[in-house]
Amino acid sequence: MHSRATTSARDDSLNASRPRSVPVGRLFIDGLELHGYHGVFADERTRGSVFRFDVQLGGDFTRAAQTDQLSDTVDLAAVVQQIRDINQHRQYNLIESLADAIALSILKTFPGVDDVTVHVRKLQPQGAEDAESSGVEVRRWRT
Repeated sequence: MHSRATTSARDDSLNASRPRSVPVGRLFIDGLELHGYHGVFADERTRGSVFRFDVQLGGDFTRAAQTDQLSDTVDLAAVVQQIRDINQHRQYNLIESLADAIALSILKTFPGVDDVTVHVRKLQPQGAEDAESSGVEVRRWRT
């Protein structure tokens, strides 16, 4: 019993010493496919392409785990809607710009997110038709 109390105290001290900026959980959205009009070629900007979005959100989701309440976490449906809106209402030459716009918008809108990683893949990209996709990963942190 003595070793159990020592282990518990040690575990508590590890959690207490964790810097606040280090996420203790990750939420994710994988495989969101949307049609968009991004690219440097005229065809891409008029006919469009299919893009696949994967997003990871880092933060402290301990309270949500304890309360089981949506109000204590990040509403992933709202994140998906934000990605849809950015994809639909803007055109980008580069997927790097698209991914960065999504990452920065998520950080601005959702205060519970400490860091965000956005993967954007263009499926069957023009100029690289033999490839399944081309893509980018962008990671941004709250400052």
